[in-house]
Parts: sequence; structure tokens; C-alpha cells
Amino acid sequence: MTKPIDIPKSDDSSSPDDSQASSFSSNNSFVVGSPKPKKKTKRCLVCRKKLGLLPFVCECKQLFCSTHRHPEDHACTFDHRAKATTSLERNLIKVEGDRVQNRL
Repeated sequence: MTKPIDIPKSDDSSSPDDSQASSFSSNNSFVVGSPKPKKKTKRCLVCRKKLGLLPFVCECKQLFCSTHRHPEDHACTFDHRAKATTSLERNLIKVEGDRVQNRL
């Protein structure tokens, strides 16, 4: 159990921080050993394995380890086939061959 520690006020009026000290808190006690909030570690959505500096981010906006990075390994809800199809339709040029009937 932690106990508050009383900090005595200084009677020296020459310090420029008197106006700031009164604005912080009227209670001059601090709790010793207060725990700092822990950061949430990044973990794989499937196996809960800790991820390193560069986790794999899928199109479904989830983080995965190297084992579960592929869509078929984590039951991805994003439609990768439709994305690839629209990308190919947009980027590829349709080539039509010259027909024999047009030459005569």
C-alpha cells in the first residue's frame, strides 16, 4: 500500500514559480510508486503472438504475424479477387486483332 508524502511549502517569496505552483494543486502530496500505464502490445489476431516492429497489416485493417499474413490463413473478410479484377480492368488495354474482312 502506498502512502502520500507531504512536501513542505517554501517560504521564499523570491521564486518566480509561485503563481505556477498555486495553479498546479493545492494538495502538496504525491503518491510514491504509482504505476505508469502500460502500452498495449501489438498481437496477431489469430494466434495472439507478439508482433515485432513491422507487423503485417491486411486489407481488412487487422494485424497478423508472418504465419497468418495471407488472406486464406486468417479468414479475411476483404474481397481481394474483386480488387484485383477492377485493377486489371482499369490498367490493361484491350487489344483487338485486325480481321480479314476489314482488309478487303
